[in-house]
Amino acid sequence: MTGIMNREFAELAQNGLNYLTWASDVEIVLEGKEIKGALSAGTPMAPSTTTPAQNAQALHFLRHHMCGTLKNEYMAERSASALWAALKARFSRLKYTVQPQAEAEWMRLRFADFKTVGEYNSALHRICTSLLLCGTTITDKEKIEKTLSTFHPTAIQSSRNYRQEKFQQYAALIDALQVDEAQDEVIKKNFSSQPFAGGPSQEVNAGAYKAGKGEARPQDCFRCGSKTHFSRQCRAPKHVVDAYKAKKARETHLLQVEAPPAPAAAPVMIPVPNGAPGMAQVEAPEAALQVVPVNAEVPMEVEHVVPPPVPQLDIDAAAAMIANDEKLTEMEISAEVDGFLADSI
Repeated sequence: MTGIMNREFAELAQNGLNYLTWASDVEIVLEGKEIKGALSAGTPMAPSTTTPAQNAQALHFLRHHMCGTLKNEYMAERSASALWAALKARFSRLKYTVQPQAEAEWMRLRFADFKTVGEYNSALHRICTSLLLCGTTITDKEKIEKTLSTFHPTAIQSSRNYRQEKFQQYAALIDALQVDEAQDEVIKKNFSSQPFAGGPSQEVNAGAYKAGKGEARPQDCFRCGSKTHFSRQCRAPKHVVDAYKAKKARETHLLQVEAPPAPAAAPVMIPVPNGAPGMAQVEAPEAALQVVPVNAEVPMEVEHVVPPPVPQLDIDAAAAMIANDEKLTEMEISAEVDGFLADSI
């Protein structure tokens, strides 16, 4: 049933921290419904015209604006005045907890700590209301003194000017501060919208542009190397341009390549003079000994070594060498030479 009708203000919390504002709201609403007398029924101040219907209506209103825990704790109460008195006896002493906090906030309140006059005015009224519910009243004179004495040190002259006005009401001081704040904002906007040195202002559509298609051209100035403007907008002095071009001329782009392995050279038969023992000695050419590592760094232009041509085999010298070495007959020498030729082919 409680969820059917919407609440007119926040419900009373279990810890009762919002009791002061809650009690004030209850009295205002019941006064408008002409049933506030039900809260004081049974006391010397209670009117004699309170009916059971008014008591039930006030009791329902109180329970509807209480949290579920408090509603269960006081579910046995059937009188609106008894419930009101029980809540007042339980939570009215919380003002002694709220009052020190409100007084500390009042002492720390400074006009210089807020960005706008509206924010400062809202904070001041919240603190003054808390103190008023606790029984402490802040006068307009105290509010004016608090405001003018907490200006920023850079605005001391402004504080003196406002003091010379001799405001008697806090509302008049706040109105003057808000008007001056609005005028300051207009001056700041006018100053930021105009260029320095009285230069011409931009056109209406100066900031509008149509995006092109494709990739944008890099904004590199080839005169000085800057990326903030093009070359036609460059204003760099001549020595800067010359230094940048000299730096670009010294740049080199090297490429690391792997040299291909050198081809193996064929063995060379070197004839041995008559009378030398043994067979012909095989000697590898000099190019075959110059092996280039696979991972060696070589310049771009690599000269490949071409193996020298293989000399023709001297058959007569080979036959004479075989005859001198083994003392063979002519037929055996012919057979050896034919076999050697067959192997070499």
